[in-house]
Amino acid sequence: MKEKVSALTAAINKLPQHAIDMQHHVNGGMYARTGFIPAGMVITGCTHKTDHISVLVGDATLTLGESVERLTGYNVLPTKKGMTRALYAHSDCWLTTIVKTDKTDLIEIENDVIETPEALQTRNPELTVNTVVLIGD
Repeated sequence: MKEKVSALTAAINKLPQHAIDMQHHVNGGMYARTGFIPAGMVITGCTHKTDHISVLVGDATLTLGESVERLTGYNVLPTKKGMTRALYAHSDCWLTTIVKTDKTDLIEIENDVIETPEALQTRNPELTVNTVVLIGD
């Protein structure tokens, strides 16, 4: 499945790119990245270096390991190190990824948890990004 997602990513990267509104929260040794994915959008994610949790709210078809499934409503998805996801949003969706970290700097966190952090929207200056970073006490 990882090869299929990589091929989809390569195809998507040839198309005009659209920013996803993102919120980043760092608190209590955890980092949460939440993106709003409008209906009709196809996205692919980066490969994570660690196990993590993803939370999907909405109606989307996405890769889950070696399968592709349509999920609706509220879904908590354990994600193993090395997995990469592709997602098609049938409705507006919110996708949150939660990872354990001892870092508080967004760039350091991304470098620690993502295999190719340079592919992230936060590293792409041509995209207009509505990004909010909140650091807890």
